[in-house]
Formats: sequence, structure tokens, C-alpha cells
Amino acid sequence: VCPEGINYVEELSNFLNTLYAAERFGEIAEPVEPERVKIWFRSSNYKPEYLSLVLNERGKILGYGWAWKIIGNNGLSLAEIRLHPYLSRSEMVYLMRTLLSWIKYSLIELQNFHGVVELNLGSVRRVDTINIIREIVGNWVKEVNSGYLMLSSGLRRIEPPKGYRIRKIDLSKLKDEIRSIVDIFNNSFSIYDDFSPWNQEDAKVYYKNLFRKRKAVVFIAEDSSGEPVGFIEAYVHPTFSGETAGYHSLLAVKRDHQGKGLGSALLSIAERWLREQGARTVYLHAVNKASMLYLKLGFKIYDSYLKVRIPVLELPEDPIVGLDPDRTCSHLK
Repeated sequence: VCPEGINYVEELSNFLNTLYAAERFGEIAEPVEPERVKIWFRSSNYKPEYLSLVLNERGKILGYGWAWKIIGNNGLSLAEIRLHPYLSRSEMVYLMRTLLSWIKYSLIELQNFHGVVELNLGSVRRVDTINIIREIVGNWVKEVNSGYLMLSSGLRRIEPPKGYRIRKIDLSKLKDEIRSIVDIFNNSFSIYDDFSPWNQEDAKVYYKNLFRKRKAVVFIAEDSSGEPVGFIEAYVHPTFSGETAGYHSLLAVKRDHQGKGLGSALLSIAERWLREQGARTVYLHAVNKASMLYLKLGFKIYDSYLKVRIPVLELPEDPIVGLDPDRTCSHLK
């Protein structure tokens, strides 16, 4: 039964901060505020009813499982499982099985999904996680290289290719640029089988949060006709260690304009802005297919992230999970 009188948004924020501090060095990680958790729940993908929290008797979160069906016909859903970094191995095995059972229930019973789930397990530094998954699911587990967290060693100045220009968005007029940004994003990332289309309403919520308390910037790249064909967003944030870090949070270039150096030029101008704001460390997250570009530009791999794909029907099934009304609650809407 869910304990009363507990702020679950705040507890989830505290849990994520404990997790991130354990997975990454303090000079990189950005603390998660409760408001950021609330913003996630306002997105069309992140529905609270698809989230399961594991609590101890004091209402502290020991782990969570979250699963949602991708919009489209690729037969893939996405999921996350996170466990408290200081659990014993036996506790991790028990909670992992419980949360995998919840994900199966959520996808099949709540979302009518019977395909393959791509499960994000976090940093590969938690090396025992994949072994635990294999113990529970067996040979159905297929590892996929999800990408890297990469640190910049300092980019040289790179000018836009001939026929293109880069401009800084006037943040007071950002709402007028949302349609172009969403169009570029969907065109660029739709090549990936785990792609989920972005929509303008979610983008508005996202950018409202991005600029709420942060120094942030968006640069747009245009072709010779003035059509927006690429963009990059970046911001600076405090870290757990009290330093200032710079984050290239999103880079996208339309497919017909890739391979010309436009992405490199966008990175270059955004990094100069981040350094001007006092960022000592500059980093980004890179999908595997894009990692070679960043390596050529001088980025170094700091960490990588583990994802596995499992047929939903092969996940364990706990007959209690999700079916006993006394064990379910929703305090996150």
C-alpha cells in the first residue's frame, strides 16, 4: 500500500540525484529539481500511469520502471529501469524481476503492445546489471549500443559551409520557430528504429522548461533560400561539485543537408557560446551512428549507456504486479 503524506515528485527527484551522482562524476552531472520531474509528466510520452515506483517502508524510492509504446509501426517500445546504486545484489535481482514484470503488464495490458521492448539500463559502469537481466530472461536478451556521453577537448572555429548561414534565435520569438525545429528534428532522427516523433505541443513544454532557470541558446542553420535545415541547442548548468558545465543538449540537421560540415559548424558556434558563459566542461550525448563525427572533432568518450532488447512476451510474469488494487497508486499526475 502506498504510504500517505509523501511528496513522490520530490522523492523521485532525490532518487535520480543519488543515481546520477553515483553514475557520473560531479563535475558533469546536473542536479534534477522536482519541477523538471513535473515537466516530464506533461509530455505526451511520459504518462504517470506507465510508471511503477518501488518504495521502502519509509516511502523512499528504491527503483522504478517505466515503459511506453512508440508512435509508429516499427514494433518497438521503450522502457527504463533504474535501481538504487547501493542495494545488495540479491535486492537488485528481486527488484529487477519485479520491475520487468511490471513492464510486461504495462505494455501488454495497459498499452496493448506485444512486440520488442528496448530497455534503457543506464551507465555501463553498473556492469552487473546486464548479468542480472540475463539471469532473469536468459538468451532472449540482445544488447544494443545506445551511445556515449562525450567530453569536448575544445573545438576549433568552424565556419558554415558555402551557401549556409547560422543565426542565433531571439528567445522572445522562439514560439515562432517551434514548427521549423520540430520538422528538422523529425526529419533528422526518423532514420532510427527507436525514433518517436516530436510534436509542437511537447516542444513548447520542453523549451519552457529549458529556459526557465538556465542560460540557454538555440542556433538555427539556414540554406541559401532561408529555409531552416538544422539547429543546435545548448545550455550551462551547475553540477554536483559546484562547477559550471556546458551541455550540447540537441543537434539535428535535415538528412539532405548532412555530410557537408553543417553539424560541425553548429557545434563550433554553440561551444564558443558555452565557454563564454563560463563552462569549464562541455559535453554531449551521442547516438552510436553519430559518435565518429564527434571523435573526429576531438570529443572523448567519457561513458557509454547500456540498452537491451527483449521480446515482451519473454519477460517474467509476477501474477501480483499491477493486478492488486491495494498495491497500485498514482501520486504523480
